[in-house]
Amino acid sequence: MRKHKIRKIFILFIFLVLLTIPGAAALEMGDWDAVRDEAPEAAGDILDGIEMTELTPEQAASRLLNSFGTTAGNALRDAAESLVLLLGAVLVCGMFGAVREGSGMQAETLNIAAAVAVTAITVGGMNGLIAKAGEAITGMGLYAKTLIPALGVLQAAMGQPGEAVARHGATMIFSGILSAVITDVLFPLTYVYILLLTVNAALPRPTLARFAEFIRKGVTVLLTASLGIFIVYFTISGAVAGSADAVALKSAQVGISTAVPVVGGILSDAAEAVMLGGGVIKNAIGLYGILAIVGICLEPFLGLCARWLMFKLSAALAGTVAEESTAKLLDGLGGAFSMVMGMTAASAFLLFISVLSLMLAGGAG
Repeated sequence: MRKHKIRKIFILFIFLVLLTIPGAAALEMGDWDAVRDEAPEAAGDILDGIEMTELTPEQAASRLLNSFGTTAGNALRDAAESLVLLLGAVLVCGMFGAVREGSGMQAETLNIAAAVAVTAITVGGMNGLIAKAGEAITGMGLYAKTLIPALGVLQAAMGQPGEAVARHGATMIFSGILSAVITDVLFPLTYVYILLLTVNAALPRPTLARFAEFIRKGVTVLLTASLGIFIVYFTISGAVAGSADAVALKSAQVGISTAVPVVGGILSDAAEAVMLGGGVIKNAIGLYGILAIVGICLEPFLGLCARWLMFKLSAALAGTVAEESTAKLLDGLGGAFSMVMGMTAASAFLLFISVLSLMLAGGAG
């Protein structure tokens, strides 16, 4: 009888050590300083002055709205400057087109001049935006290596280690693959797309137009399929691991409640309180991480969105004063900006899904 009682106490002691050590560590914010310290400089404005442990959804929403308004205004101003250049080039081409028959100018010469002028203006603005988009995608991937593990450890401390590992692994694998595919494959394909559009506008060839459209649709399908596969894998792996965690946690709580009468029940309730505290901190860190991700990608995303709108407007105006080939070129170049915009959004969306799922897991906070 004495040995049986000692064994119960020993089991209880081991369980408490395993439970309280990670729980206590999770509640010490010193362990999560890296989430703040590793935030890229691009997110500095939106995160400036925020106390990570006291961040609320209302504060996060206010920061998001303020940052969105400021960044959108700057993006629209930059796009307006390029719009003036584009409309100037289109107007000049339209004037030459109006007098082409009287001057003897060849239609091919005018098409080439218009295509070169429009593409030069486009590439001049796109190079900087693609560079910023690439930096944002890389920055999000690097920051995820700090943010996702921090949230995963907190989730593990709340009694869900299997789900934390599954979701952390899925995020890191897919984030790395998507970032590499965008940088090494999709960005170069965007320039090929622009080249095909330019050549087709200068020297119309149906094959070039079809190939350019194939690239645009292929990029869209690839991004959509990648996110779809990630969501399916992320959901299934997390659900399976979460079910196993729930069974294990319930068994542990029952065990600790019955191991020692009265005291065991008190300790089980205390363990739930520790998990609840971990959930509060996890949500605060998650909100901070979401703000950081938005801060990283907001400027290039809104810049690309503003340029896309600019080209759609230019294409509509060009249809009234310039050759049809010029209007089609402008509309197609708008598609190039939307492609890069989709790449940036896909990278951010992947991390948003991961962060939000880790925040919501466990139902705490």
